[in-house]
Amino acid sequence: MKNSTIFEEIEARETRLGMSYEIMSNSSANLDTTLDEWIRFLSYFKPDELSFLERLDAKELSELTESEIQKCLKLREQKELLDLLKKYKNKTCTKEEHDRVLEYINGSLKSFMKSRLTRSEKEKAKERIAFYKEKTSKQLGEYIDSQMEHYDTLSLLDAYVLYQVRDLKQKKDNDEAIKEIVKGQKERAYYLRKALRRDFGI
Repeated sequence: MKNSTIFEEIEARETRLGMSYEIMSNSSANLDTTLDEWIRFLSYFKPDELSFLERLDAKELSELTESEIQKCLKLREQKELLDLLKKYKNKTCTKEEHDRVLEYINGSLKSFMKSRLTRSEKEKAKERIAFYKEKTSKQLGEYIDSQMEHYDTLSLLDAYVLYQVRDLKQKKDNDEAIKEIVKGQKERAYYLRKALRRDFGI
């Protein structure tokens, strides 16, 4: 039995039961994302997920357990989203599909990225992110520029680290901006007090 047939039979079963399986995300909003990053991570299926789909080839729908059906539905959702985002990128989607894309990309890309990494990759990412936390905003910017030059060839691990480093740089830049504002406020307060002493003897 082919994987596409499994998806179709499960969908038909849902229709008979009056069920719907809408594409949605309850994650916190994160608008600072790129379509290419979503597509890259949606395109990746873990080895155990691929082997799971291969095992389903030998089963009929009636033989699937509830947990297998749920896992299959989750993988189908990922494949549907991938196809949908590709259509959106190529500007070939309908108005309804366009709205579904906007709904989904408001979710947290960071959480989804992390879910696609293996345990060992997560550990490596943690070490590398800790290393970049010690770098200056300028150094982070140089790293980001060098990685973006060949973004299409980055591994999932490298793409995840890049995303986190971009977040680190933004936070460092924001911190520097706040420091400059505070510094400016202190300087204005100093000169104001100086002017008051001079003009009014305060």
